[in-house]
Amino acid sequence: MASIILVSPSAIGRMKEMKDKSCRTATGWKNGEHGGPSPLLSLRSALIFLLALLTGGAASGLTAVVREGAARSLLAGLAATGLAVPFFNHLIATEDSALQPPNTVHGGALEEKIHG
Repeated sequence: MASIILVSPSAIGRMKEMKDKSCRTATGWKNGEHGGPSPLLSLRSALIFLLALLTGGAASGLTAVVREGAARSLLAGLAATGLAVPFFNHLIATEDSALQPPNTVHGGALEEKIHG
């Protein structure tokens, strides 16, 4: 036996509002909405800091494994983290300086240099 459910237009509106509220992210804004708060760090910066922290953690852990003491392990981890930030900053290209494909031999700048 089939049953029919009647829903008023105002109830549909309330259900849409509830759905919108439940789809919000942790920042309070839905993905794709304009005017929302900007992220604290860019994706590139977050990746650089994450890799630096992992590097420092690995250096600290390896130093602790060889029984150098807690102070030296912490110092080694902090030093490795500090050096890893500029290393990964240089290693990970920005969008503006992304690698471009090389010029082709035929019809490119190289052929113009050869033929003068």
